[in-house]
Amino acid sequence: MSTPSNTTNNVPGQTQQPPPHQQPRNDDGENDWKSLKFRANLAPKVKAACESLKEDGSNYVDWEFRLSNYVKNITATRNWLTDATIGRADTVGDVVVQQMIQHTIPTETARKVEDCNSAFDSMSYIKSLFFFPSCSAHTSMFKSIINVKLTDNMDINEYFRIIRSKFSDIKRAGFVWNEDSVMGMIFQTGVPTDYTNINITLNARLCTNPTSVISAKEVEEAIRAEKHNKPDEIEMNQLNLSNTNQHSPMNINVLSRQQRIPTPRLLPQPQAIQRTVNQSNYRQRANPNFRPLAPQQRVYTNNNVNAAVPMTRTNAPPNTQANYQAGPKSYQCFACGSADHWVRAFPYYLDANNNEFTVEPDDAYPLDNGPTGEDDKPNGIWASESHLTEEWDNPDEGVSDTGATHMITGDLSRLTDIHVLHRPIPISVATKNNKAFVTAKGTLHIRADDGSSIPIKNTYYSPAAQCTLILIPEIVESGGSWKGSNGAMRLSFPCGRTASAVYKNRKWVFYVMKAKAVCPVPRSPVRGDNAAPCEAPPPSQCDRPVIPFPYNARRLPHAINNTPYHTSTPTH
Repeated sequence: MSTPSNTTNNVPGQTQQPPPHQQPRNDDGENDWKSLKFRANLAPKVKAACESLKEDGSNYVDWEFRLSNYVKNITATRNWLTDATIGRADTVGDVVVQQMIQHTIPTETARKVEDCNSAFDSMSYIKSLFFFPSCSAHTSMFKSIINVKLTDNMDINEYFRIIRSKFSDIKRAGFVWNEDSVMGMIFQTGVPTDYTNINITLNARLCTNPTSVISAKEVEEAIRAEKHNKPDEIEMNQLNLSNTNQHSPMNINVLSRQQRIPTPRLLPQPQAIQRTVNQSNYRQRANPNFRPLAPQQRVYTNNNVNAAVPMTRTNAPPNTQANYQAGPKSYQCFACGSADHWVRAFPYYLDANNNEFTVEPDDAYPLDNGPTGEDDKPNGIWASESHLTEEWDNPDEGVSDTGATHMITGDLSRLTDIHVLHRPIPISVATKNNKAFVTAKGTLHIRADDGSSIPIKNTYYSPAAQCTLILIPEIVESGGSWKGSNGAMRLSFPCGRTASAVYKNRKWVFYVMKAKAVCPVPRSPVRGDNAAPCEAPPPSQCDRPVIPFPYNARRLPHAINNTPYHTSTPTH
């Protein structure tokens, strides 16, 4: 008996087929950009196609453009660096793109982005190192986009160019266009201007985690917290105005409800009303039948409505302990502040080298004494903390701040045509104090290459600023231009003059003149109403505010109706 074998029976005329041939895998091929072989030779390829990012970020725009094109050509995918969903869907490819970024940035920057979870987070963090993302800056730029209007005398191509340019600027500033971020921006643009803690809170959160976009929920919570914690009214008895080191510039214009009522022209002074010292407020009395005093009676002593009626001024709000300087009685010299003569012409000025220069007449600044002109003032100002609080070694130098929204100076002697603001404007930046404000604005003077003075209007003064911040984009928007090469930059102004800057401590630095008013009239022993007018144009040709130099922003004299002092017309 034979045992059946497991061997295959050989059928005549039939051959056994070999096993199917196994195809080679392409995982380690040269053409697969996710393979190990491609990743091993990635560094020289990326460096050959893209320029490396500099430490100061001066070539960031060109570096981002070349790197984005290289990633698009290799991965055959658009917007890999700007869309977070692409990296989440392809984690292996996102690791390769992160390696491409690592090979084109400096070592110190690579250490900072090592903990980022995706290529999108790495690019967002690198951008935040050079473009200073700020929620308040985004809000200001978003409002500027909305305020662009097409007028009859504007070219249609210029209209679209301005909008596209502003969209590009806000995108470069770190704003991400999606439904959530736009809704949060709309939430923030509708709140009142005195809600200053919203920008401070959101900016602090953005600086802590710059890779995470601020959501509409965060903006809503910040607004609710500000509304809940905001007091309804601040009484004057809660402020200690005698101690200038304890109150902020915001307390200057804070008055009680009774003091905010405008005083009619023909009423007697409020101090004329006598009241018992121990008499309590009628709101605190237990008797419900108590009635307040009768209103003041108007006294008309002149029936001629065309006649000039004198207006009574007070030097300080009543019931305060501040030692305010007495205001001008009949007239006062603009240049030296003396009351023995009046000079209404434009005075001479001396720069830091005691060289005399003149300032052209400026009629663009109305007296900021009320609601007039409120629309053209910014709702908030933003500046980089490293620039605003840095003590610069040379006070005659102005520092360029690419992240600021307005020009700011901490030295009031650098400004001319100074006007006190009706209300302080908040600066949304974390400083040594809890809040920072600008309290005045004027004209800054930059020294031109030919030694003359170049005026720059709308420069704001803040006591918290340690130096002078120059905003180059604002100069460019006004019609100027700039050109930089080999560590030097030159600004061309619309007036035709140029100003050069040097690169110092990783910042562009300009020379700022220090204006000092010089009165051309010698002091006279005559005082008061017996003073004779000096040789000057008639008062009707020039009505300028009286702000003597030096100027103390902590003691701003205001009248009872919360308006700054201004020069009155002398009677001959």
